[in-house]
Amino acid sequence: MRRYIAAVGALIEVGVLGPLEVQVDGRPVSLGGARTRLLFCRLLAERGRVVPDWRLREDVWGGHEGSDAVLKVGISRLRAALGPAADAVRRERRGYLLVRTDVVGDEDRFDALVAEARIARDPLAAADLYARSLSLWRGEPFADLDAPDALRAVCDRLRRQRDLADFERIQALLAAGRHRELVPDLEAAAAARPEREPLAMSLALALYRCGHQVEALAALHRTERHLRTEFGVSPGEPFRALEHALLTHDASIAAPAARPTGDGADGDRLRREVEVSARAADALVTAGAPAEAVRLATRACDAARELGDAPTVVRCLARLGRILSLAERGDEVDPLLDEAAELARRAGDAAGLAHVALTRFGRGLVGDDPDSLLALLAEPLAVLAPDAPECIDLLCAAMHQLVYTADSPSADALLGRAELLADRTGDPRALAVARAARAVLAPLRGVPVAEQQAAARAAIEAAEVSGDANLRVVALHGRARALLEAGRVDEVASLLDEFAFAARQSQFPFAWIRIHLLAHAVDLARGDLDGLSDRVLATLATGRRMGVASVGGTTLVQLATVWSEEARYPELLAMLAPRVAAGTSPGWEAFHAWLQAHVGDADEARRAVRAVLGRPWPRAVARERPYVLAFAAEAAAVLGEPADAGAAADALADQAGRFLVLGHATSTYGPADRARGVALSAAGRHDEAVLALDAARSLAAAGGAVLWADRSALDLAGALAARGEAVDVERARVLVDQVRRSPCVVASARLAGELARVDAAVSRPSSRPGG
Repeated sequence: MRRYIAAVGALIEVGVLGPLEVQVDGRPVSLGGARTRLLFCRLLAERGRVVPDWRLREDVWGGHEGSDAVLKVGISRLRAALGPAADAVRRERRGYLLVRTDVVGDEDRFDALVAEARIARDPLAAADLYARSLSLWRGEPFADLDAPDALRAVCDRLRRQRDLADFERIQALLAAGRHRELVPDLEAAAAARPEREPLAMSLALALYRCGHQVEALAALHRTERHLRTEFGVSPGEPFRALEHALLTHDASIAAPAARPTGDGADGDRLRREVEVSARAADALVTAGAPAEAVRLATRACDAARELGDAPTVVRCLARLGRILSLAERGDEVDPLLDEAAELARRAGDAAGLAHVALTRFGRGLVGDDPDSLLALLAEPLAVLAPDAPECIDLLCAAMHQLVYTADSPSADALLGRAELLADRTGDPRALAVARAARAVLAPLRGVPVAEQQAAARAAIEAAEVSGDANLRVVALHGRARALLEAGRVDEVASLLDEFAFAARQSQFPFAWIRIHLLAHAVDLARGDLDGLSDRVLATLATGRRMGVASVGGTTLVQLATVWSEEARYPELLAMLAPRVAAGTSPGWEAFHAWLQAHVGDADEARRAVRAVLGRPWPRAVARERPYVLAFAAEAAAVLGEPADAGAAADALADQAGRFLVLGHATSTYGPADRARGVALSAAGRHDEAVLALDAARSLAAAGGAVLWADRSALDLAGALAARGEAVDVERARVLVDQVRRSPCVVASARLAGELARVDAAVSRPSSRPGG
């Protein structure tokens, strides 16, 4: 399961501004032979676009050597070399592509630095940015490839961009009055490339500003002679204009005066600065470099403030807040969003308020209070025009938020509004929101598992058509929840890479955390517990740095589940005591009772179990009912209370065929039939218990939930032994032997204890016929 954790951060970092360098997860990788390297570079050159099979065969193998089989072998070798990032190479529409968001290259950083330099107000700052961009170059592009012909156009483009950046660096230094320090480098460059008029003109201007008029004119004449002699052409008009200005001491070419501290830049320039900086920041986030994007998002905010346009400031602050979260600087976000919200309210900017609300939503629940976040989304939704684009985003967020709430009356209103919007506009995004709403509400309304899965698939298909990454995250999370509730853990695992791809494109920081949490849930269900506590704690630390408000609650559920498997009951009781004392939720109270039963605190556990069985289930806590009853059922069985166990088993009858999903769909307490079967066995209803536990074992085994299949098998063995028929006891021994060989027994101290207990019961002489 660790590979799915790596997959979230398994960016391919590529250096092409010199010899090819490739890193995956920060570690250098070798792509192997020349053909594999060229194949990778050919896909890289068209990053995000499909390269047809015939084009790859022609460019990499020269056509005559290429065939479908050879291409497939080449792709296989490339994927093997990329390791955890292998899925970045995808098959689509009779060709292959390199997923754009899975790759960040030194040319991306070069482009971002150059874009930032071009909007810098201070020429010295611009020159520094240009110099930093040029420092990324380690030689000629793709310098070590044996067959660069297929990449000639790319190499030529990169060289032109490098030369242009160097020329603009020189102009920035000239504008800053740094002509004296430029002269030596310009003389060397002009001597090496005498055909380049811009170099000669820059050298002449620098020399003239140093007081060397004759040398300046001589530099121009050398280039003119070279052009006439070697190419038979004359210099262009700008060259002639500079020559005339040198001869006449034109004031326009004098060294610049000291620049005033203030900059009276006009609104058009500031708007362009906002647009370019914001676009570059978003591009760097998509490329997996949020830390580098913060500087550009901050620049956009500064330019927006100088522009003085309130809606632009609001949007820039919201963007900066989102990027700061993704860069794990979440503690800096709330003041920015508070400022943006207040500014939007004062300006009557409902769309801007929507951007702020969506940024807050992207950080998850605040104080485990879903209703407050729904209210936050509802504020701009109430005043926006029904078909405003922001309405779709707000409804998308509200739909996702309902996963964590009860089936509240507001759910119907939100669903109705989403469907009305889809009918009115025909917008694919609106349709995707309506389908996501149905998928999200299905589990809350007790819809059969098969219908949940159908709704989730429809939501994913609509999200794909919409092309909206945020909608795709919502739809995929609904799909993962439906699969987990069906016990199909292997399918959740196969969904993780797709979820990671969508999360990386999403504006929601919690989605970047959610993929880790889902991976942990798969590990738990499979019994892959080695180092899982550390992985959960690492996710908690990352989520806190990002400012994802819900990360504490979700990781606490997972940590409690891991510790229960490690039989760390006293530590768990101490950790949960404050939550239980505060009466935070029925779930924690029932889990506390389960723990007390396991450590022998029978009186307290018995009181808690009866409180659970006697409580009403209002809509506000109805979603917790299944797993609360499951904890109570097992606690009653451990305590040996047949009446309580039977009552809990009967209350769980409507959950047959489901897995019990905990928290925010990031953990599970196994099949409901297992908890029900354990309780039925304790109540002496052995025939019913065997049927329920057999169903639980089959469901868990079919879906790849190995830990729960083993646990259900042991519980089934115990129920068979209790029924006591000869064939039952023999089958019980077979089940125990099967579990004894499972790797989960080594990983889970709790399962090992259960194995010892059931093994002793099955092996008892009294269990045998005639014993």
